[in-house]
Amino acid sequence: MEKETDQRRKGRRIYVLAAWASPLAAVLISVVLWLWFVNHVGTRGERAPAALLFYLFLLLASAVGGLAGVMSLFGIRSRRSALCIIPGALLGICINGCNALLCLYAYALEGRNMAG
Repeated sequence: MEKETDQRRKGRRIYVLAAWASPLAAVLISVVLWLWFVNHVGTRGERAPAALLFYLFLLLASAVGGLAGVMSLFGIRSRRSALCIIPGALLGICINGCNALLCLYAYALEGRNMAG
């Protein structure tokens, strides 16, 4: 059996960090989106000028966070590494996907009067 080199251990750590950075980024994006919803005061019938840029930025951040979760799955080499990587990667992929859909939905409904 080959000895595990220091470079191999360091490479495995990068995948684990990417797997757990993905849900951390997703939670951060969720908090920013929630704060925007709570504090955003827009008039009905018109979109804020910065809304497209804001939602586009959050959509891209969610896509990058989800992609980090997907890429971390390529670091699975053993059962032990799978136990470290899979939970964080799947959590990050799911929450970032939900954030991306929420950004698209929120932008589509921005400025619309839903009362009647």
